[in-house]
Amino acid sequence: MTEKSLRQPGAAFIETPVGIFTPAGNWFHTSAGAIEQFVPGLLKKKPLSELIRDAEVWIRSADNLSILLLLILLVTSGLVTAVTVVAIFFPLWHISKSGAFSRLFTVFLRFIDIEIVLLLLAAGPLSWLGMAGYYYDLLAGLAGFIILKFGLYRRFIDYLHDMLNGGAIPLNDRLFRMVLVKHALANGIRTDEVAEMDKNIRDLINKRKKM
Repeated sequence: MTEKSLRQPGAAFIETPVGIFTPAGNWFHTSAGAIEQFVPGLLKKKPLSELIRDAEVWIRSADNLSILLLLILLVTSGLVTAVTVVAIFFPLWHISKSGAFSRLFTVFLRFIDIEIVLLLLAAGPLSWLGMAGYYYDLLAGLAGFIILKFGLYRRFIDYLHDMLNGGAIPLNDRLFRMVLVKHALANGIRTDEVAEMDKNIRDLINKRKKM
């Protein structure tokens, strides 16, 4: 195990025989050894805990961005437009976000991922809706905040994606692979074993299913 155990305060993750598991409930079907094999030297430049932190911020990005989009549209465009746009935007972003990974945009996503920041950003639009008498919009905003903040819609989309794409690499693994590739490129490290990385992911997924 390369980082603190989950039994210790402030733990970032735990390595298991079938992958890495985080306190947020995310699985990444890889290991420190596999990362060192496929992206040699990266972990010396970027600790595994930081790579996982970046990946989890991006996993939650659909939740956080959709909360902000919902509240902005409730104020500017009304209930029906807000709900419709967010219902479409969320799965599109969540499924395709691995291709959009950017180290620069990660800074912004980390900022809105801070709970107090997100609460303060949400407080303004929700307060305005209440004071303006748009009570249905206010209820929709509160309900949307809860559903998105706790990842309920994300889990539903994950379930549909896995059901419709049974043989595909899970979204979390696709994202983490891109995190590794982008950080490797930024540090001048070659990443020419993506196919082997995918094979390792599938092997660990199958191993986990048999447990």
